[in-house]
Amino acid sequence: NWDKIPDEDGIYEIYKDDIQIGSTKDLEFVDNNVTPNSRYQYDIVATTQVSDEKKKEYIDLANERKIELTDDDKKELFSIEGHLSNIIDIPTIEESDLEQPQVFIKEEENSLSAKNSMKAAYMPKANAYSFLYMTFIPYFSLEDPFPLNGTYLKGDDRSYQPYSDRYRTKVDVSTGFKGPTYINPVVDIGTSHRCADAACKKVIETKTASKSGVKVYKDLVGTKKMVWRVKHDVGIPFGKIYPNINYYYEATLLSSPSFVVKGAHDKAPNHEFYLFAETSTKAFPIEKYKVNSKNDFMLLMPGSPQHFFNRSF
Repeated sequence: NWDKIPDEDGIYEIYKDDIQIGSTKDLEFVDNNVTPNSRYQYDIVATTQVSDEKKKEYIDLANERKIELTDDDKKELFSIEGHLSNIIDIPTIEESDLEQPQVFIKEEENSLSAKNSMKAAYMPKANAYSFLYMTFIPYFSLEDPFPLNGTYLKGDDRSYQPYSDRYRTKVDVSTGFKGPTYINPVVDIGTSHRCADAACKKVIETKTASKSGVKVYKDLVGTKKMVWRVKHDVGIPFGKIYPNINYYYEATLLSSPSFVVKGAHDKAPNHEFYLFAETSTKAFPIEKYKVNSKNDFMLLMPGSPQHFFNRSF
């Protein structure tokens, strides 16, 4: 179940592990297709539309730049989408469990122990965690959209990869619960290249954007709880005509362990957000968002709708 969130047609789409399993107008949904000792990620997706005035603005801009928008492009440009997400653990229930006397306190303890055991496998308990947020251009290059003058911007030429060294921006917030406690942000900006050709064999200009557009606010640093916010406003460093990449998130991390992260980001370029624990080599994905076409970079224009997310575990 969830709180009411804006949705144009009042119908919430329900996803389990990125596959749609239903929709509802209610504020709750029952999934009867689950297996004991399993873990699922559920997403509640709500979508609204921008104003008619804003739609006309995007269409006029596309015509000005001689970009032909498909129906899918328009759907992406005109929509404001939000995700609520949670991880659900299904415990193992044996037949013998049903035969036991109903001693509620004991059952609650056993249930909690089993849940924590499963949770530890997914998000290991640790004294230190790292929250890594990267933006990247998935293409090798794309025609320079600002201005559209026959030049190209070199991309990062990759898919989602938490260990990649190719990105537009990287903000890594490390946290520690013991001796001494800390929230330590590390910011890095990838070098930008403007090229005369799609293969980027002839580089016209090379620059690196300033880190000053990234702000990290440490709201609470404690032995049991960490709270911080990240504001990201970094542009392509080839003049003021280029729009910035914007995102914002606020995070609450408990040593138990559990976390809630909510925020919003531009619908371009690709975004990826991971959690790492010091006791594990696995990356826990918090948020992933990808552009559908090179036309999606119009979504970096000021005032464009953002993608909202709220993840908890």
